[in-house]
Formats: sequence, C-alpha cells, structure tokens
Amino acid sequence: MTGPPTSPAPDRAASVISAEGVGKAFRRRGGPITVALEDVTLDVREGEFLVLLGPSGCGKTTLLRLFAGLERPSVGVVRFFGQVVKGPSAQAALVFQSPVLLPWRTVLENVMLPVEIRGHEGDEWRERALSLLELTGLRDFKAHMPRELSGGMRQRAAICRALMLDPPLLLMDEPFGALDAITRSAMNRDLHETWRRTGKTIVFVTHDITEAVRLGTRVVVMSPRPGRVASVTEIAIDAPSYGARISSAAYPTYLRSLEADILRVSEGHGAPETGGRIA
Repeated sequence: MTGPPTSPAPDRAASVISAEGVGKAFRRRGGPITVALEDVTLDVREGEFLVLLGPSGCGKTTLLRLFAGLERPSVGVVRFFGQVVKGPSAQAALVFQSPVLLPWRTVLENVMLPVEIRGHEGDEWRERALSLLELTGLRDFKAHMPRELSGGMRQRAAICRALMLDPPLLLMDEPFGALDAITRSAMNRDLHETWRRTGKTIVFVTHDITEAVRLGTRVVVMSPRPGRVASVTEIAIDAPSYGARISSAAYPTYLRSLEADILRVSEGHGAPETGGRIA
C-alpha cells in the first residue's frame, strides 16, 4: 500500500525546469518546415509563478509541451531538476485548455483517476482528494457529474486532478481561455490563492496581459514565430492576498510596461540578442 507522495525538496539554488538553447521545428508531410521556437534559454525557479505571454502562434504552448515531455526539442535540451527530459513525468502535471473530465465519472472519481491509473490504494488518497476539493470549493459537489457543473467548476476539478499526486511542477495551457470574463476573474483569484497555499511551481500560458499581471511573479514575453524570449519582467508586488495585489499602486504600472513590450514585439522589433541564460 502506498500513501500520497511528498514532493521532492530540490536544491533552491537549482532551477526546477530549464530550456537551454531550445528550438523546435515541425514539418507537415509534403510541406515546408515551420520553426515554432528558436534559441530559447530560460530557467524556471522553485516556487515561482512564471507566465508565458505572447500572441497566438508564438510557440507558448509548444514550449509548455516540451517542458511536459510531450514533445522533444529539435535542438537544445530541456532539463527537469537537472535531468534531461525524455518523456512525461508524474512530477509534472499538465492542465489543458479544456478540463477533459470523464463524463461518466463523478467529480471525486475524476480527481481520483491518476491514483487509480498508478494502482495506488488506501483511504489516505481519498482524503487527499477531498482536501483538494475543499481547497477549491468543490467538496459539496464531489458526487456531481461534470455536466452538472459550470465551466469554472469543471476547470477547478481538473486542477484538483492535476494536484492529486502532489507534483512539484504544474503546467497550465490557457486553462481559463474559454470562460467568460467574470468567471475567468474568479478563477484567477482561486488559482492565485491555491498557489500561495501549496507553494507549487507553476508555468502558465496566456495571451492576456491582465491575467499575466494578476497571476505572475515573473512574465516572459514571447516574440511572434519563431518564438523567442523578447523580455522578462519581475512582478514585484508584495501583497498578502489576490485582492490586495490587484489593488496595489504597482499593478497598473506593470500592465503598462507589458503592454509596451507586447506592442514593441508586435511591431517587429522582436527579441533582443541576449546570448545568455535568463533565470
């Protein structure tokens, strides 16, 4: 019998995941080569909320899939806790744009799915699932079917499922993109508070500047294809809560700064030739 795991405690001086000179190209059968990413070097620090921000088609999702081990780089290397990523790992969970809940299973059964797939047993796993549902406000809906939930509630259930095996790294691919503005704002608040309570390392993809500043401790702006790191902004807002964060005097300053970065990149000024590691 195995109980819920405890995430490894990595060396705080080391990155959780890193890209070193990474490029990725795709070729359709009989078609030209499309270069999605070029010369991306980036370190993701333990416990940070890193946002990949940029226009559609700039390679944000491709980079996230490389971090998840779902793709292999054409050039360069991706490392997870110093080890070369060669495939998916239970230590890195991916949350997709769609919740992808199994419609014939209850909320609790969907959250328990990773445990069942790995053959784990024990009441402690059920208690962990219930505690995650409590954390996200879904405990009272544990016996509901996905069709009985709102879009935001389904996405919260998907986040619980991703956290079930206590992975140190959470990768999120525009998880709130399909939600209405009011629900999206509420989900931003809930995710930020969940991150503060769990201390997870999160890499979050979005093309929404406001969402990036609401959530990120660091925002990486990607240039249009081929995607490169155009700028990196530290969001140094020391606030005790999500509400205090978005009400802070610094909040609109970061919005304006990132808007200027996006405008510069969209006008074709592109990524700077840094030639070094961005950590």
